[in-house]
Amino acid sequence: MTVIILRIGHRPQRDARVTTHVGLTARALGADGMLLTGRDKDVKESIEQVTRMWGGRFTIEDGVSLKEAVTRWKQNGGKIVHLTMYGINISDALPEINPNENLMIIVGAEKVPPLIYQLADWNIAIGNQPHSEI
Repeated sequence: MTVIILRIGHRPQRDARVTTHVGLTARALGADGMLLTGRDKDVKESIEQVTRMWGGRFTIEDGVSLKEAVTRWKQNGGKIVHLTMYGINISDALPEINPNENLMIIVGAEKVPPLIYQLADWNIAIGNQPHSEI
């Protein structure tokens, strides 16, 4: 199983700290890498530095096309999990997710395009209360 995080809508001036934490947390929890739709050299270098210092094979790529990344992932048979407070509860979704499938986990920053809700295999809420991506 491969797990990739797709961070969409990253705004360098506003989201650098949160996006870095998304990447570092994903890395610590065993994800294979992160795709970033925006360009942010500092976030990329920060995560790469941690990976060099602490080891592992976590990769990060910035400047990725949202539509191309999602389309390619689906064409290759991968499944998409979109984390949103408007989704089904995680406890209801987990039994449906095959632990052997390749997963792309989408974490939004600014408003998430409707296309993501449509293409996601699961729109999952961690809880059912309003919250940020943190």
